Amino acid sequence: MGVLAVACVVALVMSLTGRSGRQRLQSAATLICTNPQCLQKTEMTLAEIRTVKRARPAHDSDPPIFECPKCKQMTAYGAVICPSCHLAFLPFKARRTASGQWECPGCHAEVKTTAR
Repeated sequence: MGVLAVACVVALVMSLTGRSGRQRLQSAATLICTNPQCLQKTEMTLAEIRTVKRARPAHDSDPPIFECPKCKQMTAYGAVICPSCHLAFLPFKARRTASGQWECPGCHAEVKTTAR
């Protein structure tokens, strides 16, 4: 369970590596709502994600879950963005390749599970 939480947090910040601390906090991570009536894709900055996690430590989950800004349900999760086709997908719903990486459900490219 802890490995999945780490992987999801890494997924949230994968695109944020290589920038200064301030730029990283202002960069956006994509969240996807899993509520079937909503399915909203939204962006939050890393600073906003930290604020939410600090305000609701009792709601820590594995993988981390957030309130969807559209439907107001606790059904939003951090997404991974495929570097090949730019599809946003939820890592815990994706298949794993033989090498242990995520497989993009759109183009079937391998998506690294660790930040560079």
